[in-house]
Amino acid sequence: MAKKITVPAAEEQQSIQEKVVLYQLLQKHMEELRQQLLILERKFLEVEITKQTLADIQNIEKDNETLVSLGTGCYAFGRFINSKKILMDIGSGVLIKKPITSATLTLDSKRQEIEDLNKTLQKEISNVTNKMNEIAVEIEKIQKK
Repeated sequence: MAKKITVPAAEEQQSIQEKVVLYQLLQKHMEELRQQLLILERKFLEVEITKQTLADIQNIEKDNETLVSLGTGCYAFGRFINSKKILMDIGSGVLIKKPITSATLTLDSKRQEIEDLNKTLQKEISNVTNKMNEIAVEIEKIQKK
């Protein structure tokens, strides 16, 4: 005896299509969230490296020669005139002179902001993953009817 093949009703087909579209939108959103997470991880690492560098330069004596990064693997020779204060970008390209201890506190604040954003993104990723799983189960149920 031949198996009876049932074709889902038009409304079931439409429901499946809607859920597939929603699932694909959530996948795209998930990828965007993961990209944001990678950016945050890089910023966190940058803050940590900067804090360590600030801690290291506090011990450098005046007029010590050092290499200054110019970017893209290029360096220049330089001398420390003042290893207790730095110039810090406060936004829009504006630099202010700050004691290293104050700059470190500012970096600690940035680090906390990054950690808070990271937690928020992790929660959002978890929520999107749960929603995607729910939709997958719903699609499977409709197809088994």
